[in-house]
Amino acid sequence: MDKRQEATELVKKAKNIFLDDRSKIYSGLYLLKQVATLLDDEELLVWVNLELGDPIITRSVKNTLEDYAEHVKMKKKKEFIFPKTVNGKPFDFKKFIDSGESTRKYSTSAGGFQSIEVVEKIYDTFLKKLSNKGVELEYRKNLSNI
Repeated sequence: MDKRQEATELVKKAKNIFLDDRSKIYSGLYLLKQVATLLDDEELLVWVNLELGDPIITRSVKNTLEDYAEHVKMKKKKEFIFPKTVNGKPFDFKKFIDSGESTRKYSTSAGGFQSIEVVEKIYDTFLKKLSNKGVELEYRKNLSNI
């Protein structure tokens, strides 16, 4: 099997993971990381690493977004010039900002620059605590009826 065929199979597996509510998104991202490596797609690799919380990539992107926010806050007339690379690899900041992803990454309440894996674990813990509270309340309610 050549690289393109292998990459196509990995993309299909990743797609199934993304469409399955029970699957973890980070599992699909690891498959996409393999695709990016197989096809030497550096832009995809940077994006996947950003989603997986690679500290070098996230620090660079966060610093650029902070510089941009400061630029906008100071109402400078000169246009902000985004770098064309992150850690020596191509990255389209305009597309990143226009997609709205930068807003979610910049917001700590949306998970910030943490990896999607960490965000999913926090969400799972929240759901467990929520379901445990429901069980506990139902238990107390039943006890009060005795």
